[in-house]
Amino acid sequence: ETLLSDACSPRPGREWRFTSGTSEWQLAAETGLLGDTRLVSSAGGSVQATSARSLLALHERRGSADLLLDAFVLSFGMIPFAAQALRWRDAADASLLPLPLSLRMARRLRHPFGANLDSYCERRWDATRQLWRQRSRHRLTVAGGEIEAVSLGWICESRGPVAFSLVVAGHMVAEAALAGYGNRGDHGVPAWSAALLQASTS
Repeated sequence: ETLLSDACSPRPGREWRFTSGTSEWQLAAETGLLGDTRLVSSAGGSVQATSARSLLALHERRGSADLLLDAFVLSFGMIPFAAQALRWRDAADASLLPLPLSLRMARRLRHPFGANLDSYCERRWDATRQLWRQRSRHRLTVAGGEIEAVSLGWICESRGPVAFSLVVAGHMVAEAALAGYGNRGDHGVPAWSAALLQASTS
């Protein structure tokens, strides 16, 4: 429990650098005036990160459109810190799913006031990679049928999230792997960074 808590807690100033294809995407933990912590992406999106003794929860998505941030939230939206937590349910905001216009219209017809996903999450230890594999199946009923998406996140007990991917209706729409991480440094805390060998998202 302590290992996952230390690795995943978004301490102010912490930064993660991911690569997706040939592009680089970054996340940084920033603290607001009221003491709340938000993960802010290099694309201008953000999400609130609430860390308690037992879990990390990501919620209140704001800012610019950012497919990788949405995929990150669906992959790591809830991370229980107890190693015994292997299955749970979640209800992320349905607007996180990247959908074409026709399916967005179908969602609004079925849920005019907004909706949440029905998410079933499983986690297991991958002894070969020495990583936690967190797989979530997300379902949403829309006018005319159901949409299913699958997110996959890999978590290192020393570095936190190291890779993630999102498949919607059988199509891979986002994947990224951690290339480096560090701290911006502030108030006497030195800045530092480290590069990594990339982990697979599959």
